[in-house]
Amino acid sequence: MALFKKLILLALLPLITFTAAGETYAQSCTDADSCQKQIDELTQKISAAKDQEKTLSNRISYLNNQIQLTQAQITTTKDKLLKLTENISSTSEAIGKLEDQLSQTSKVLIARMVSNYKEASNKGLSPLFFTTDLESAVVHIEYLKIVQKHDQEILKNTTIVRQTYNFNKEYLQQAKDKKEEAKAQLDAYNLSLGQQKREKEKLLDDTLSDEARYQQLLAQAEAQLAAFRNFVTSRGGFSLLSGQTSCNDWGCYYNQRDSEWGLMPIGHSADSLAEYGCLVTSSAMVLSHYGHHVKPSQVASAYDAFFADTAYMLLKPWQIDGVTFSRENYGRDFGKLDEELAAGHPVIIGIGRGPDHFIVFKSKNGDDYIMNDPYIESGHDLSFKSKYSLSDISVINVVRVN
Repeated sequence: MALFKKLILLALLPLITFTAAGETYAQSCTDADSCQKQIDELTQKISAAKDQEKTLSNRISYLNNQIQLTQAQITTTKDKLLKLTENISSTSEAIGKLEDQLSQTSKVLIARMVSNYKEASNKGLSPLFFTTDLESAVVHIEYLKIVQKHDQEILKNTTIVRQTYNFNKEYLQQAKDKKEEAKAQLDAYNLSLGQQKREKEKLLDDTLSDEARYQQLLAQAEAQLAAFRNFVTSRGGFSLLSGQTSCNDWGCYYNQRDSEWGLMPIGHSADSLAEYGCLVTSSAMVLSHYGHHVKPSQVASAYDAFFADTAYMLLKPWQIDGVTFSRENYGRDFGKLDEELAAGHPVIIGIGRGPDHFIVFKSKNGDDYIMNDPYIESGHDLSFKSKYSLSDISVINVVRVN
């Protein structure tokens, strides 16, 4: 009986440890409360930063808080994984001991059943009829009562062990599931941490750590996105379309309003492809021409292409699909435009003063150009002059994919 109680206690111990694991934090924290307090404080700072003035120092502070928060979450998740691993190990050990206990008690029960069956079969009658005196009969009856009580105790203990065994098996599976969830969460935190550090480094590089340059780029971003919004509004809004993608030997036509990605945000911003994605979508079309069949959604996720937390695509080179994508602005140099098209190089064209919209020129046709327009429904292989005029062209962007 003492062994039985010990096994039950050993079986329940991992459950107690597992419950505590969710409240225990790793080495970087002195205790669970201080670690959670740190996470709460950082979360509040990050939330409050949304209402702060847009300055380089505030943005860097925001990114630093994000990095520290993610590092704290990584630390606590690692600690949780360690506790779960220990719980799984101890639970597995307890299950093994319970299996041994079940095996032993099952053998005893089977032996008693066989013995009782044989005795009943051999005698056919109650043992009381085979005793020679009353005293012997009474002794025999008391003996049978003791044996019966013992058998009942074994059966009861076996039932409890079986229930505890099943409980621990279920708990073990839950612990394993939680461990897999924690591992997936840890991977996500590590990925996020890497992105946050790269975003900070890129911001410092883009701005040259200069507040004035940050404000200049921010103003450009706001002006550019306002121009995109005005263009889309003037054309009836950014209602979604379906089935817009069309590919051939030249490459692929994509539409920024395609329902496959239209509502997806660009970069770290909340600005959607459907409303602000003409340049992103034009870039995806040019990439497809050079054999890189990346979709606008993939370009929108190339965070290095955009300034800070905006949807503003910088002229600086960025990478995707193992290649570097770069644009160079040639103003309204139509000679360069025709030279590029003659060489088989598609060109990204900005129209309107903003520019308000970007399209792709595929080739020249007399005094006209053949374009892919990412906003117009099924806007591939259209005559440029059928929708716009040459005077609308404000910038000519030569693209290189290396």
